[in-house]
Amino acid sequence: MDDVTISTNVHFCGVGQGLFVRGSTLIKLVRASAESQSEYTRTLLHWVYDCGSTDDKLVIDKVNSLAGADQRPQFSERAPDERPILDFVVISHFDCDHIRGLSSLLKAYKVKRIFLPYHDPLAILGEVFSSLDESARDVDPRDLIQAWTDPVAYIRRIQNGGTLGDSMVRADDDPTKIIYVPYSDDPAPERGNREPQYSDSPEPVMAIRRPQSEEVPSSQDADVSILTASSNVVWCGVWEFVPYVDPQARQALLSFKPAEKIKLDAQLEKIKTRSNDPKETEERLWEAILDLKLQFYKAVSRKKVRRGRSEKVSPREKNVISLMAYLGAVPSLPSGVWARIPDDKSAYPPQVMPNVPGWVRHHGDGALFTGDGFLRGSKDISKLVRFLGVSRIENTVLLQVPHHGSGQNGSKFTQDALNTPINVFCANPSESPYHPDTAVVDAFATWKDASTGYRQALRVLVNRLDFSVRLVTGARAYPGYYWWV
Repeated sequence: MDDVTISTNVHFCGVGQGLFVRGSTLIKLVRASAESQSEYTRTLLHWVYDCGSTDDKLVIDKVNSLAGADQRPQFSERAPDERPILDFVVISHFDCDHIRGLSSLLKAYKVKRIFLPYHDPLAILGEVFSSLDESARDVDPRDLIQAWTDPVAYIRRIQNGGTLGDSMVRADDDPTKIIYVPYSDDPAPERGNREPQYSDSPEPVMAIRRPQSEEVPSSQDADVSILTASSNVVWCGVWEFVPYVDPQARQALLSFKPAEKIKLDAQLEKIKTRSNDPKETEERLWEAILDLKLQFYKAVSRKKVRRGRSEKVSPREKNVISLMAYLGAVPSLPSGVWARIPDDKSAYPPQVMPNVPGWVRHHGDGALFTGDGFLRGSKDISKLVRFLGVSRIENTVLLQVPHHGSGQNGSKFTQDALNTPINVFCANPSESPYHPDTAVVDAFATWKDASTGYRQALRVLVNRLDFSVRLVTGARAYPGYYWWV
C-alpha cells in the first residue's frame, strides 16, 4: 500500500503594508512492494503568492534574504546561473503594495510559471487607481504603465535586464510561462473523498490553451497561455492549486458606453506611447496617469448615475479584481497543523494573539489566499463556496484575511461561512489606510468545531515580523492536532 504525506510550509513575510507569502510543499511517497521493500520518492515545490509592500526597501530586503536562505542544500533544483527555482508565482492583482517586490523576485529567482488574473487594461487601471496616491510617486511611471497594460512584456523586460524597447528579447532558453486565469463562472472540479492517486511526474497537470490574437497583452508570446475556466492545477496527483477570479469584475468595470470605452482606450494608448519616448519626463507621465484616473472615475460615475445610483465611486468599483488561491491536498487524509509564532509577541496587539496549545480540529490542510478580494457579503461568499465546493471550504484551516483586514472586504459573515481557525492579517496599522479594521479583527475571533462548538481562533497580525504555519496531511500526519512552537 502506498503512503503519501504532504507537508506545506506557509511563510508570511513581514513587509508592513503589503502582502508577500513564500511557500514550500514537500510531497513524499513510500511505496511498499511484494518483497516488503519500500521505494521512497519526494517532490519539492516552491511558490509565492504576491510580492509587494508600500515600503520598497522592506520587501526588497525580504526577497534577497529569502533567496540567500534558499541556496541551502534542501533546495533540490537550481537554474544554470545557480539561482534557486520557484515552481510558480501567483499575482493577485496589480496594486503597488502587491507587486512592488516582483522585479526583485524575478531577478533573485528563476521562476517557472506566473499566474495572472485575466484582464482588460481598463479593468486593471480601475484596480490600480484605488491605491495610486503619493506613496507611489517614487516608482518609475514607465514601469507602472507597462506592468498594468502589458504585464508579460514587463516580466520579460525584468528577466532580460532590457529596456522598454527590447522587452520581448529572449535571454533565457527556458522562459517563464505566463498563465492568465479567466473569470470563474462554473464550479471547479470536485475535490471528493478518494484514495490518493500519486504521479511521479514533477510537472503539474492543467488544462490550458493558446490565446487568440489580441485576446490578452503579448498574446503572440509563445509562452503565454490561458487556463481553462474553472479548472485546477494538480501536482503529483495529490496536491492542488485552485485559482478563483470573481466574475463580477467583468460587470463592475467594463460596462461603459462604447463611446466612453473608446475614449478611455485611446487615452491609455497615448500614455503608453508617451512612456516609450525617452524624452518624456516622469513628472509629465504622472500628470497624464492622474488625468486618466480622473477621467476613468468620471466615466464610472456617469455609468452609475444612468442607473439611478449614487455617483460616488465605491471601494468595490475601485478594487474588484483579485486572483484568489486555494492550496491543499486533493485526497482527504488525516492532517495536522503547526504554527510558529515570533518570539517578540509585543509586536502584535494582545487581543490578536491568543496562544492556546492543544487544539483539536476536524481534518484539514487547506489554505485560502484572497489578496484584496471581496468576501464581505452573502453573495460574494456564496459564489466562492459554489466554485470551490463544500469539501474544500471544510478543508480550509488557514485564511489570509481579505484586503489586509479592511471593513469593506470582510465581516463576521465571512468567518461564519469559511470557519477558519487561523486568520492572518497582513498590514501596518500605523500607516494609511490603517488596516486592519477593529470590527473585522473581532469578527474572526472564533471558529466552530464540529464536536465541541465555538472555540477561540488564532488571529495574527503580520506587520514587520514573519509568521509561519506548517500544514501536514497524509498517512504520517497526526489527525486534527495543533502544536504551537
